[in-house]
Amino acid sequence: MLNSTAKRPLIIILMIGILVVALSQCSGFKEDSIADNRGPAYADPKSCVKCHSTKKSFSETAHFHTSAELGSDLKEFPKANTTFAFSDSLKVVIEERDKRMYQVAYFNNKEINAHRFDIAFGSGEKARTYAYWEDNSLFQLPLSYYKPINKWINSPGFPVDRIYDKRAILSRCFECHGSFAETKIVKTGSLSVSEEIVKGSAIYGIDCQRCHGAAAEHVNFHTDNPTTKVPKYITEINKLSRQQKIDMCAVCHSGNDQLTQKATFTFSPGDTLSNYYYPQYSRNKSEPDVHGNQYGMLSSSACFIKSDMDCSSCHNTHVTEKNNPVLYSQKCMNCHKTGAHPEIKGLGASALSTDCIDCHMPVASSKLITFQLAGKNVKTPYLLRSHRIAIYPAEAEKILSYLKLK
Repeated sequence: MLNSTAKRPLIIILMIGILVVALSQCSGFKEDSIADNRGPAYADPKSCVKCHSTKKSFSETAHFHTSAELGSDLKEFPKANTTFAFSDSLKVVIEERDKRMYQVAYFNNKEINAHRFDIAFGSGEKARTYAYWEDNSLFQLPLSYYKPINKWINSPGFPVDRIYDKRAILSRCFECHGSFAETKIVKTGSLSVSEEIVKGSAIYGIDCQRCHGAAAEHVNFHTDNPTTKVPKYITEINKLSRQQKIDMCAVCHSGNDQLTQKATFTFSPGDTLSNYYYPQYSRNKSEPDVHGNQYGMLSSSACFIKSDMDCSSCHNTHVTEKNNPVLYSQKCMNCHKTGAHPEIKGLGASALSTDCIDCHMPVASSKLITFQLAGKNVKTPYLLRSHRIAIYPAEAEKILSYLKLK
């Protein structure tokens, strides 16, 4: 028989086993739970749909698809001309190799290098740019896809006369095009360091918890208390102040020209966004651009200044509403009446009420982003919808002329 000393380790092991089994039955250790790379405070991403089935349409939105890891499924890969020629001797060709897509650079028809499509950035509604892994570093690929013209273009900001493939993709990119990415700082020289993104750590696209906050405690409580309908352990968005609601959107839609004090991945609903950036002391602040700084443009609009509107006044982020100017024009009519317009001969109120957006929020050229078409040495402007609601006489004249011809 074992003496008491010999029994002690056996008892300890047995107690540990019982504890593990007991804990596995607790709500926080569901059998089907998936570890979230952001930590234990975050719930299994699939758990949101179990209770919020009406929000399932969010998985079809541009936010959800603003980044993705690419694999061997080539069904939705852009069907466009596969060759981009910088000149008669220099070109990049989109090629399939071993059931994956590559961008292959050629000089005088001799292959220089080939990089695989590993990650896509952008939902693809307007454009998508791509990245490839090289060891533990992530770089932007030379060619991007521009949907309005169904063409491959030289990636925005890249040189027009040569193939460039060494623009680093850093965590700051993921902060607006993803929900999380773990990083580490590595030494690259005696006095220099660089950032690396940990492979496998990224959570692609904007998921529920990126906007609604960590939800493990919320999910565990309501799983164990299904009859409780009052939300517990989660921030109720409709109870936030106007500025708090706006700050949630402005995390990604207020430009990227400010220096961050800490990663905006940690931003939760109700936080104050200005606490995440270093103060700007320059008096010469740049003009908000149509790309990325929708909040900067909106906040300078009379509609915004003279009302209590916020982003959700016009946008429902849980459904796809893009490219629907009639829908957004109808939202304008919640506050405005066509009778406020000067009477225009030959045009009825219905015509005006369906074209508010094109007149007062026209498509404009980005000052920050341009692109190059194959065989061209000039930059083509990147067009986006302006969020500065205002009177644009030239745009209005174009729209009115078009309506009169209808």
